Amino acid sequence: MHWLRVGLYFVNFVTLLYVVPVVWRLFGADDDDMGRLLRLAARNTFRIFGISWEIVGGEKLSAKQNYIVIANHRSWLDQPSVILASPRLLHFLGKEHYFRVPILSTTLRLFGCVEVKKGGRSELTES
Repeated sequence: MHWLRVGLYFVNFVTLLYVVPVVWRLFGADDDDMGRLLRLAARNTFRIFGISWEIVGGEKLSAKQNYIVIANHRSWLDQPSVILASPRLLHFLGKEHYFRVPILSTTLRLFGCVEVKKGGRSELTES
């Protein structure tokens, strides 16, 4: 059963976070569309692994405000949890290493992820 769930997660991940975004952006999808797609992928992730979840205090977040969200990386469920709690598309920060992987780089850019270069203050400011 474990391998079936991992397989379903992989299919969910590849389909909703690689294939669909490219097609959607080609047909003019905006950030709201991409946000809905990310939330669908996040909900599916929890369903596939049989994890129940509840967002507490989500009504305090406004879709019209800008926020900086800092999440502690404790597991692979951090990203889906933060995505589900947000009322709009999040723009994640990612190590420059991820932006060198061809397919991953394209997907990160489609979702508006920001590349962070390793180095000193000047590189950080540039990012």
